[in-house]
Amino acid sequence: MATLANQGMASQMAFGQHGCAFIDDDDHVLVPPDGMVVVAIQCLGDTEFDTLIAEDPTQFINTASAAHGIASQAVGGSGGSAGTLNSEYLLMAATATASLGDSVYSDAGAFLARIVEKGEAITATGASVSIDTAIKLDRSVSIANSATLLFANKGQGGGGHTLATANVFPKGMTIYGRWAAVSLAADQNSDGAVCYFGPTYSPV
Repeated sequence: MATLANQGMASQMAFGQHGCAFIDDDDHVLVPPDGMVVVAIQCLGDTEFDTLIAEDPTQFINTASAAHGIASQAVGGSGGSAGTLNSEYLLMAATATASLGDSVYSDAGAFLARIVEKGEAITATGASVSIDTAIKLDRSVSIANSATLLFANKGQGGGGHTLATANVFPKGMTIYGRWAAVSLAADQNSDGAVCYFGPTYSPV
């Protein structure tokens, strides 16, 4: 909801003024009215979802794919910054999957550098080699052979996972996002969940 430019619209959504629906069984899939999405789900009991379809699956948790799930990748066994290349180059274990401009992080989440070139590398002796596993960083950093690296960019983060049916949101929790369809994984006849609606796009 914080992405809305119109604060009046955000306030209406926060107080449920665009409508809401109650669900408590696993027999039906809730879809919002035309022009609306589910922007918040209040869990009245411990809740599991078997359908949570995001308006934009790269941005919001969902059961179909991993939001902010740019894949990690391992450096090659001899491709680290102490190898045969200049120190700002790395050779990945397979074809480099990250994109130009991506930020590079260690597997502990520490920022390392940004990618400025792919597919070509300069050896320590100055020779140029064309290789699809190579990435060039915008600075010299110490990265070990076989290290796992994480990647992110301005539009999408890395490391996210697909929501599984076994993931439980505890009683009293409210989750926020933008979903086009919602269903429960099991009957919750003694509690259930309340789904709140909001517009599919921000008004100008």
